[in-house]
Amino acid sequence: MRLSPSSCPCCGRPYPRGGRPRTTGMGSQCNHLHGHLQQLAEFIGFSMSELKEAMKADLPNWPVVERLGHMVHVSEADVDTMVESAAIEWTHVKASELGVGLREA
Repeated sequence: MRLSPSSCPCCGRPYPRGGRPRTTGMGSQCNHLHGHLQQLAEFIGFSMSELKEAMKADLPNWPVVERLGHMVHVSEADVDTMVESAAIEWTHVKASELGVGLREA
């Protein structure tokens, strides 16, 4: 059986929206993004949740779903590597605009 590049090579399950799922664990996209968000949140005095919502609203490619008649941003767990990469780049741009030196863990 030949799998399409939009499917997991192990189980054959389709990736979200045709892209690869974001990476998790040590040294992953998820850790990279959360580390930067935490540093920015501390600098500007926002909670992580507040900054995440602002980031999601600012990224035009962040997916939304309808829940109880309202459009809401999907969880990070449901985005692909392209969206997660855009989110990481968003933190780099915001840090540059604010003059914050981000540390890599």
